[in-house]
Order: sequence, then C-alpha cells, then structure tokens
Amino acid sequence: MGAKKVKVKISKLTSKDLEEIIKIEKSSFDSPWTRNAFLRDLEHNKRAFYLKMTVDNNIAAFIGCWLILDVLHIVNLAVLPLYRRQGIASRILDEALNYGRSIGANRATLEVRTENTAAVNLYKKFNFTAEGVRLDYYGPGCDALIMWKELD
Repeated sequence: MGAKKVKVKISKLTSKDLEEIIKIEKSSFDSPWTRNAFLRDLEHNKRAFYLKMTVDNNIAAFIGCWLILDVLHIVNLAVLPLYRRQGIASRILDEALNYGRSIGANRATLEVRTENTAAVNLYKKFNFTAEGVRLDYYGPGCDALIMWKELD
C-alpha cells in the first residue's frame, strides 16, 4: 500500500470561510483579530486580498495582504497548529508574494513579533530583512520587527 494522497489547494478566501479563519487566528495569536476586522477587510477594503490553503478540504492556513501603491503589506499569516512545520506557511507566503507581483507590487513589508523566531526565520528564508523596530506595537513590552523585501 502506498501513502495516502493529500489534496492541497490555495485559493481566495471569502467571508464564507470566516469561522474557520477565526479558529486559526485564535489558536495562533494572543490578540487575535476580530470577526468584524476580517469582515471589514474582505467586504470593504479594495486594497486587500486573502488566500487560504486547504488540505483535504480543511482550511489549514491563510494569509492577508494589502496592496498600497507598489507595496504589498502582509497583515496576517497563520497556520492551524495541526499543520505547522510542514512547509505550509512557506507555500502560502510564496503564493501571496507571486500574486502581489502580478498586481503591481515591487516591494513587500510586514511587522512580526520580535520574539516569534519561527516567523522571523520564515521571513528571512524569503530574503526579508529587518529594517526597524516598532516599540510596544503588540502591547506593552511586545515589540515588532519591521521587515522589507524587494520583489524581483
């Protein structure tokens, strides 16, 4: 018998996916985005796009981005704990960067918690560099690295 074939797909996220996205968000962050914050972005922010990755029809990860002028701002990336450390974050980030290029982005930026070494290492793997720090960005004593990348 061979290994089970896994069906993986990346597609646009819609408001129908919100309940699953909120579960991933709550399992990933101490201060998760609210349902209304996601809904506002999905339904009213013309500069925003969100992608989801499904594994066997289950949402495993999502990424949210805004295109502001020629800059792709990554505002959210989260992977359900069950699917972490399997390359899923890399795959969905790569897809978002490629899509950003296709709609006119020349650079990408994001903020990431300074102590989130797994995320910092992921972004460094994609050649993001730390260009500054936002003190207390995530709350008192919780700073953010500001990272940038040129999109070739």
